[in-house]
Amino acid sequence: GLALGILWIVAYCVLLGLAVVGTIALAALSCINVHERAVEFARQQRRMRERNEPVQDITCCQLVVGIVIGALSMCTFGTVSAALTLVKGPLVFLSCVWQFLLRPLWELLQLAGAMWFVCVFGGWCL
Repeated sequence: GLALGILWIVAYCVLLGLAVVGTIALAALSCINVHERAVEFARQQRRMRERNEPVQDITCCQLVVGIVIGALSMCTFGTVSAALTLVKGPLVFLSCVWQFLLRPLWELLQLAGAMWFVCVFGGWCL
């Protein structure tokens, strides 16, 4: 029993450490990867500019359209999530009340059914 308890504690500590260190390492590696890709993209754009090739860029109109679509998406998502929260709240409350009332009632009905059987059996025996 003691060895198993120690094994569980060691496994818990190892997994907790792995979860913490792994998350930090994953975030650091992701940042490094994004930085390397950004530097390579900047070098590629600089080389294209030096060779007088057209640089991939967006126009001001495309930028404005992207910002407008992003803002509208944010407004739509915010409104929908707020509406779902308002709808979900009473449903969760009613579900909790229903479970709180139904479970004891179900137990009472099962107990009453068992008591009815005992009464009928007792009356039959007398």
